[in-house]
Amino acid sequence: MKEITAVDDFVKDITTQVPKGKGIAILASSSENQFSLEDPSLQHGVFTYFLCDSFGLKADIDGNQALSLQEIYAYSRPLVVQYVEQNFRAEYRQTSMFVNRIEEEVHLVFPELFDLEQNWRTEEAERLLLFLRQEELERLREQEGKIESLFAKQSFLESGFADAIDNIHEIEEVLVQTRRMLDVAQEEL
Repeated sequence: MKEITAVDDFVKDITTQVPKGKGIAILASSSENQFSLEDPSLQHGVFTYFLCDSFGLKADIDGNQALSLQEIYAYSRPLVVQYVEQNFRAEYRQTSMFVNRIEEEVHLVFPELFDLEQNWRTEEAERLLLFLRQEELERLREQEGKIESLFAKQSFLESGFADAIDNIHEIEEVLVQTRRMLDVAQEEL
């Protein structure tokens, strides 16, 4: 193998100089002449984030509860490409690379991890359901407070309305008395 002088040379060499046979597989985060990009919001490099994300049920294409290198690559590669296209400037591209010189399928994740992930997802679903129930309960409490406030306003308006009607009756009585007094006064004139 020739001496490697730069990162680009390394990428070219691993794709062309690696001997065929058992025991060599390379999953690289980017192709030659590309950067392996990082995004602080992912708390990882883009490739590493989707690589870790592939260790679970989502990437198990054949449903055997074990992940092969091919399944990990098939799952993570399009996600890396799509994420970079959507979140980085147009001149940046990142396409992960897979060189496989292994004759047999190699499984990296085994059923125990699937059980752990399934348990984690169940716990997450339960936490989310509890959170949603708490949110709904809080929303209902707010609505209850608003309804109580409306009832108080209605009660106030009703009592005010009753007072207003009583005042109108009093005014009518005063008006009737005043008319009588006016009638009497006119007759005396």
